[in-house]
Amino acid sequence: MRGTATIQQTFYRLGRRQLFKAPKTASARRTIYLVPELIEEVRSIRETQLRQRSVWGDSYDDHDLIFCQADGKPLHAHNVTQRDFLRIISRVGVPRIRFHDLRHCHATYLLRAGINPKVVQERLGHATPAFTLAIYSHVLPGMQEEATCRLQERLLRDPLG
Repeated sequence: MRGTATIQQTFYRLGRRQLFKAPKTASARRTIYLVPELIEEVRSIRETQLRQRSVWGDSYDDHDLIFCQADGKPLHAHNVTQRDFLRIISRVGVPRIRFHDLRHCHATYLLRAGINPKVVQERLGHATPAFTLAIYSHVLPGMQEEATCRLQERLLRDPLG
């Protein structure tokens, strides 16, 4: 699908072993839509990878990763989270946060913006919307008040609704 990213595998290291596995649950294997600017960036990265593959030839370690080392091997998580990520957030002026906080920021922003919890659940790869809400319901203060206001508007201002 164009304009999307598909999460179809997980990667982790166990000692010196590199392990690729299917995501833990069926819902963790997912396709999410991306903003056009990010799509263009990913296309640029793919073009660079094609050039690198031709340079490395048979030595290119192809795992069909978007983000990888020049020779195709997986990135080292420690380098990404402790070196690269910190350099990037400093350059763009984002307060210092942990890499995993990006996931929480994403979910929090979507829920506060009124995005349906089912959509947020699908983007995060949670098993159910209930699980997503159990984790993030604290970011939705005032939901009871908002629901009451909307009900009041509907019932009292538009009685024929």
